[in-house]
Amino acid sequence: MNERYVRYYKFFCIGIFCLILLGGSVRAMDAGLSCPDWPLCFGRFIPNYQPQVYFEFIHRVLAGLITLATVFLNFRIIFDRSIKWSVKWVAGGALLLLVGQIVMGGLTVLLKLKYEIVTGHLALGTAFFSFSLWAYLSLKARLSAERTEVRKALPASLVLLAAIYGQILLGGLVASNYAGLVCPNFPLCEGKLIPTLHGLIGLQVIHRLGAYTVATIIILYSIYILARVPVSSMKRLSMWLLVLVFAQIFVGVMNVKFLTPPIITVTHLGLAVSLLAIAVTLLHKSTGESA
Repeated sequence: MNERYVRYYKFFCIGIFCLILLGGSVRAMDAGLSCPDWPLCFGRFIPNYQPQVYFEFIHRVLAGLITLATVFLNFRIIFDRSIKWSVKWVAGGALLLLVGQIVMGGLTVLLKLKYEIVTGHLALGTAFFSFSLWAYLSLKARLSAERTEVRKALPASLVLLAAIYGQILLGGLVASNYAGLVCPNFPLCEGKLIPTLHGLIGLQVIHRLGAYTVATIIILYSIYILARVPVSSMKRLSMWLLVLVFAQIFVGVMNVKFLTPPIITVTHLGLAVSLLAIAVTLLHKSTGESA
């Protein structure tokens, strides 16, 4: 794999990130059913222009482009004899996740935004992004003279990634159940920290408790990396984790205070996926894997 191919893969990962944000925009703008059929939109390849319709239509177009790029880039990895089998498995896993994501995308429309399907769509989308980012990092490491392997940070990095991914899914459940404003105050909900753990209010409370837990994990992880791991790139990433998690908490509070406006909702999603990307990168550096 040459440097140009690795650069293409980088732009491909950025494209997936943008697709996730665009999907969040579709939901935040209540445009998920603006194209009531699938894979066409009002029975046409290119529908008549309406703002909400084109939010969903452009989302589908970008998804199609990402699909083509995934097939081209990942099959090249799979059939390249010089690439390690571990990276080929990641590329193959990304292809399988893509197939599942396409199916879930269609079901999201056909089943009228059923919350389990919407959350599954987010789960597969962020997993697909994580697999693709891992493949890119492995390809990049192959071209780089730097070799980072910090096995002692591996368990903590796994916990960090699992916590952030789980919190993203909790956020997806809150959004797909339209439970973002069932607790209109912060930090209390109905005058209590934990009024209930049942129903939509309980879901919102669990999401908030998850946020406190993830923030604590990030703070402890960053302290550990800064104090115990002598790798400058991991220290920088840990500092970014701290900056982004406090930004995420602030945006989450503003989301409630301003009644979940689309711009803040999508920013909240973007920060969450950015935290996920950093966690994937830190885990990759812990393993020291290259293609």
